[in-house]
Amino acid sequence: MRRRWWDAADVLANPARHTGATVRCARVAVHAGHVGLAAGRRASDGVWAPAWYHAVEQSSGFDPQEPKAVPPLPEELRPLEEAALPHYDALKVHRL
Repeated sequence: MRRRWWDAADVLANPARHTGATVRCARVAVHAGHVGLAAGRRASDGVWAPAWYHAVEQSSGFDPQEPKAVPPLPEELRPLEEAALPHYDALKVHRL
């Protein structure tokens, strides 16, 4: 069994690169004000913001983190994982 890492590690390693690649692929217009966010509440946060967004309100970007190992699957799911991994690996080379 190969040890796998969350693909989010790619984004955390270089947020600007991956955000840019994502918006280019989606053909979304990006303006200078969209690249970074100032800390604090925003009108677009919605009614649940006070209950859920405390960390978001204090954030202005991604915090660097160490990749976390994927927890092992239960034994009964390992055949499914082994069948899926070749497809996952074939698609992963095309990630943004």
